[in-house]
Amino acid sequence: MPSSPTNSDPWVHRILATAKPKSALDIGIGCGRFGFLFREKCEPRDTPSFFYPQNWRCRLDGIEAFKAYIGDVQQMLYDKIYIGDAYEIIDNLQDKYDIVHLGDVLEHFPKERGLNFVQKCYQKSLKGVIIVTPFKPEEQGAKWDNEYEIHRGAFSQRDFNKYPYRLSKIVGGRIWPRRTVIYLSRSPFIVSRWGATTGFPAIQHVRMRAIETIRKLKRGIS
Repeated sequence: MPSSPTNSDPWVHRILATAKPKSALDIGIGCGRFGFLFREKCEPRDTPSFFYPQNWRCRLDGIEAFKAYIGDVQQMLYDKIYIGDAYEIIDNLQDKYDIVHLGDVLEHFPKERGLNFVQKCYQKSLKGVIIVTPFKPEEQGAKWDNEYEIHRGAFSQRDFNKYPYRLSKIVGGRIWPRRTVIYLSRSPFIVSRWGATTGFPAIQHVRMRAIETIRKLKRGIS
């Protein structure tokens, strides 16, 4: 059953804890590990009842290309699961989501197609897109007889410079594999104030705060 290294999880946790999404789309469900992460961080903990699926309030949908991966665990965690190629499915989704999550998915796309897919995800998001991808993907073939497991592209922080409100960090090192965590926010307000909360590099928050101040001045807002 497909999974991925966990050293990027604390950064995803911090984004979710701050964004507090009420809806999310997890692309590339696999073993369902990110489903547990979303339920842990997105469900209100005001009563012990949040442990029970019938009391969950966050709408969590997912897309999985390889039907054989989906079992009872995934069916429990996700409200709705779409089976098929995410590149095509996302165009047909009627709903938008607070957060769209691409956890170890992007490296399975050729570069141009992957960047186009991120743009589609961004358009479907209300608060932003979370991307986690290997810093340098290793060569990988069709594991478990699944062609979607092939590594086809590598993506860097620079590939997302066109998005004005973004946070990015490379995690890992000697023991853990290096991984890139990127958050493409829909809001300059959120990005400029997340530095202390998320621990992402401060330079981008300073830049976003400056942009926000300039825009207010142009509108005559003190």
